[in-house]
Amino acid sequence: MDTEIEFPYGDSSIKARIPTKNITCILGSKYVKGLENEREAITNSLRSPIGCPPLRDCVSKNDKVVVLVTDNTRPCPDDKLLPPILAELEEKVPRENITIIIALGLHSPLNKDELVKLLGRDIVENYNVVNHDVNQTVYIGTTSRGTPVDINTKVVEADFRISTIRTTEQVALKGKVMNSKLSSNLARYNFTYR
Repeated sequence: MDTEIEFPYGDSSIKARIPTKNITCILGSKYVKGLENEREAITNSLRSPIGCPPLRDCVSKNDKVVVLVTDNTRPCPDDKLLPPILAELEEKVPRENITIIIALGLHSPLNKDELVKLLGRDIVENYNVVNHDVNQTVYIGTTSRGTPVDINTKVVEADFRISTIRTTEQVALKGKVMNSKLSSNLARYNFTYR
């Protein structure tokens, strides 16, 4: 006798039939109710952060601001994070001074449909959203191990930078880069700005 198991796969799922005798147990996660009002919670975090001034107090009207977001290969709710971040910024900074950069790493640039799916149509159509371009970088120095460090020109030239990116450990294995920690626990996200 077989047991049918459904696995998440991309935006959908796939099913597999496994002999029941080969299954010891099936582990699942417990449902945890989310926040009643995510946008309000994010806005409150930006207005009353721990250990630094509110976001709107960190920028001035002439600042060039860069917001770094992850591409579509990692789970991050930027479509929910960005609207309150951008609203707080626009209390002081004109929209034309705000650039959203998709941090691609070694991945391919996103097309417009992928950007809309990632960030939402309103953001893509009303803000300057660009893919990181490896040909538009500035050399800023060398690490203690001799690795040259090049940073995106727009990031270097910005007066203020925000990152919503959740970093994960990466392991290089015979020329391939692999995540050493696979987790989609969104509770670990935080904002970084300076």
